[in-house]
Amino acid sequence: MSFFDVEGLSRKTISIFFIIKILFGLAVWWVYTFYYTTRSFNDIFNLFDDAATMYSVIHHHPMHYFQMVSGINSDAPYLKPYYNQMSNWNQPSAAAMFHNNRILIQFNAFVYLFSFGYYNVHTVFMCFISLIGLTSIYKTFIPLMKNKIKELAFAVFLIPSVLFWGSGILKEGIILFGLGMLIYSFYQFLFCKISLTGFFWIIFSSIVLSQTKIYVFVAIVPSFLSLILLKWTGNKHIFLKFLGVHLLVFILAVNMYRVNAKWDMLDALQYKQWIFTVIAKRWHAGSLIETNTLPFHPNIISLIKNAPEAIVNTLFRPHLFESKTFFMLLSALENMFLIILIFTSFLFFKKPDKESLPLLYTSVFFVLTLALSIGFVSPVLGAIVRFRVPLLPFFAIIFILLSDKEKMIKRMPFLQRILKSDK
Repeated sequence: MSFFDVEGLSRKTISIFFIIKILFGLAVWWVYTFYYTTRSFNDIFNLFDDAATMYSVIHHHPMHYFQMVSGINSDAPYLKPYYNQMSNWNQPSAAAMFHNNRILIQFNAFVYLFSFGYYNVHTVFMCFISLIGLTSIYKTFIPLMKNKIKELAFAVFLIPSVLFWGSGILKEGIILFGLGMLIYSFYQFLFCKISLTGFFWIIFSSIVLSQTKIYVFVAIVPSFLSLILLKWTGNKHIFLKFLGVHLLVFILAVNMYRVNAKWDMLDALQYKQWIFTVIAKRWHAGSLIETNTLPFHPNIISLIKNAPEAIVNTLFRPHLFESKTFFMLLSALENMFLIILIFTSFLFFKKPDKESLPLLYTSVFFVLTLALSIGFVSPVLGAIVRFRVPLLPFFAIIFILLSDKEKMIKRMPFLQRILKSDK
């Protein structure tokens, strides 16, 4: 595919990334098969089982199968008996506001055409579409980071949490596909080339992302509006334009309840957090966060008061001293690496080029917005580790962009061999 003809990375390298993702996808299957053994509570299996129910319809009513998989007239009354046989198709409205199980069921039901029920064939498909999303992120940033090819490749393709959660049959793989394709297509359409194909991918990836986890889509939209403003007004006062657009969107969002009581964002966040807490306590989750400021109340003061803690919980926890399990320890080590990356960028700081500021601020505001959403909603560190996967590549890219590679190599010559930019 010409899509994978990318600057700085050979096809062989991308193929290696693909194989690594498949290995991590198999690791996800192994963990949920032999470690977390309750099948009915494992997303990688219960949605797969629902997909088997959907796929079985093809033998008797192929058109019904096509309607359910494609979403075209999928609300027809005669399809309701099929949905009632599934455990996860019908969700409470409060849950559906934040994420949607249906798209993963539809994805698996489609892949059943090729897998005939062999689970890890689905793993290979998921690894491939998430690889497309990650490659799209890489292609978006590589024009600004041609002297930091290896660093960018690591940030995009090789962060352990992104590899693990983004390679199993989970929503994270679809999110990475939708988010990557949306950012790449939108940026190309706005600043490089207007095309019908680009417009199609913007619409398609927007639908995929919003139908998977709406809050991830919502988190990136204000940055897109900021980029449109830059396109219209030029590159002066970039930070103020990003800040102004995000504040305006925030003010509109928290006042939507005045238009329709069902659109109360703060009340929805509080309810979602309460649901998470109840479930975590019921199942004795070992990583439930107990603090003085959380939970928050549905008002602006409480939102502002809880914002710093929400960001810290999302980006920097768990830490080593609260790692009670092997998997929490791995997450804590990953967080240590991210903290080291931040300190390194401070020690070897380089003022970013003006050309890189639009994408830099896009990353900064997207990371902070999504971190706030996750930190407010989930009081469980085990869940946060998974939910933050879409922001991790951008979080690492921010500090790679802000670091002076030449200064770092001059101070530590042994890095020359490691960071030398070649394929």
